Amino acid sequence: MSLKLAAMFNEEKKDGRVRAGSQPAAYHAGAAKPTLHKIIFLLGLALVLSAAPLLLHAFADNSAPPPAITINTSAAQPRPLEDATTQSVARVYSQAWTDLDRALTRNDASALNAAFVGFANARYAAQIKQQLKAGMTVHLIAHSHNASAVFYGIEGASLEIRDDVQLERQVLAKGKIIASETKTIPFVAILTVVDNGWKVRVLEEAQQ
Repeated sequence: MSLKLAAMFNEEKKDGRVRAGSQPAAYHAGAAKPTLHKIIFLLGLALVLSAAPLLLHAFADNSAPPPAITINTSAAQPRPLEDATTQSVARVYSQAWTDLDRALTRNDASALNAAFVGFANARYAAQIKQQLKAGMTVHLIAHSHNASAVFYGIEGASLEIRDDVQLERQVLAKGKIIASETKTIPFVAILTVVDNGWKVRVLEEAQQ
């Protein structure tokens, strides 16, 4: 007990206001404050903990990379792919499909720039312009991929992939689906090394 509280206690005792075994009123008032602070702290902690799963889910949705598409490299010619190259190409190719859907869904050509260059970038940027004029968006849902590397250049800077994609295309106007189609479509993709990384230069339906 502090000297100040002790003095108050003695004065109350002299006046006959303190019962045996009791403490001065100022002592009890001071003791109640930590209890109230503790309750407020625990309530705040409970709110933070209850919100944590939602925050983690939001961060996961925004930052988690897409699942890598498995690419069969056993038939690649004229040289085999290195393991590190296979992993890098699979990661970039998977991201390219995610970015393409984002670009077409939002009519945002800038979403193409991370994964696409050259002909592929120009082609889908032109499609977005047409969609904007028509007041439409397109949502792509790739339900499955059956991708194989068929060519890997001697210099190790170019790669061709053949991919049978079970693709669902949804055409939307003002947020409502006005047409939808799901079918397996063969695609051809050509990736090249740009600035020490792989990018998609061609991604289009294969000639049948």
